[in-house]
Amino acid sequence: MTKRILQIVVVVGILATLVVDGIVHAAGNDARDLYAAQEFDKAIEACRGRTDHESVVVKALAYAERSALYKQKEDKKELTALAKSLKGTLGAKDLQMLAELGAISANPNGADLAADLMDDILDQVSSTADMDLVLETIKAGPGPKATASALKALHRHLSQVRKYVDAGGTMPDSERMLFTRADMLELLVTLLDGKETKSAAQKALVAIEEPALAALEAKGGAEAMDTARKIRDDMAGREKKHPGSAWYGKPD
Repeated sequence: MTKRILQIVVVVGILATLVVDGIVHAAGNDARDLYAAQEFDKAIEACRGRTDHESVVVKALAYAERSALYKQKEDKKELTALAKSLKGTLGAKDLQMLAELGAISANPNGADLAADLMDDILDQVSSTADMDLVLETIKAGPGPKATASALKALHRHLSQVRKYVDAGGTMPDSERMLFTRADMLELLVTLLDGKETKSAAQKALVAIEEPALAALEAKGGAEAMDTARKIRDDMAGREKKHPGSAWYGKPD
């Protein structure tokens, strides 16, 4: 009986610490939901005392919106300090969270800050595992600026591997799996239709080369066929330079 009473007391104590001014600070996305609902004051309060990346980001984004809305010096000061603290702190694992927050169209100032934070991360990504996170970021539809940055990072990675192969190297198995990912090929082919994504998507597809041909031919249309032509031209150039080589490098 005494044990049961103690358990109840502990639970009540925890709940008491999770409720401040009517805001429930439970695990989950409460602060994010408040931010999305444009309850900026409550979102900031919900993040008070939290140090996890999402909470600090939400707090910064809420200050970005409140600063733009009310033009208060203190808000600007808080925003500057938070943005500075986040630089170099966030990593590839934070990309999807930033993309989702940046996709909240009602909060354009926060979206701009999220895109800037994503830019810093995307400038540093390089591994195959990072590309998984970059692809999820693009799928989240974070807005034109952030999507362009993510596509640029993906193309940079693909083209670096392509240069290695074009110089006579053999593509590692981990990269071969990336280059043949059906969801990536489908996504890039779809992005050929976007005015703001067409160029970057085409560059990525050309770097992928042969594995992209089937998806491009299935899609059809001027952009897809032009991309396929560029790929075949590159394949012919490599074959001339390295006779008998395949898209993934020289045969064993």
